Amino acid sequence: MWCLDLIGCALAGTITDRARIALEMIEEFGGNGEAVLIGAGRTSCPQAAFGNSELMNALDYDIIGPISGHIAPYVIPPSLAIAQRAHSSGKDLILALALANEVGGRSMSAFAQHKIVKDEPPYYEEHPRFTYASSIFGGWPAPHACCGWTSRSSAMPLASPAPVRRCSRS
Repeated sequence: MWCLDLIGCALAGTITDRARIALEMIEEFGGNGEAVLIGAGRTSCPQAAFGNSELMNALDYDIIGPISGHIAPYVIPPSLAIAQRAHSSGKDLILALALANEVGGRSMSAFAQHKIVKDEPPYYEEHPRFTYASSIFGGWPAPHACCGWTSRSSAMPLASPAPVRRCSRS
């Protein structure tokens, strides 16, 4: 449901200055038409991921979920673009979206709480701190689910600076 909500946000966001600037930049860079830029045609996979993120977040109406925080506009667009590039099934896309939300949400929960040391009892203070690092962790399941990568190849970006494999199912 949140995917449909964000597609609506992207369509509404096309009227903003933020979207206009992003779309002009994408048009200037060109693209090979492998993925949809919501409400604005087709472009390359990376540009569709960037552009759709900007469109979904342009009005700041995007969903903030109980487990996922504010990661949806940063993990859904890459999942959509990679699924189109890889000609993935709807089942693979749904898996990618579920994994992105779960991994991103859980990492957001882990990053959100910090304890600051104090000199007096109780010797620490709860200090909520939020970061968009969860979007990075939430973004890596899409290639795994949409491109048929193994668990080993999907873990590589998290473990070492390994070369990125091209995603293609054709």
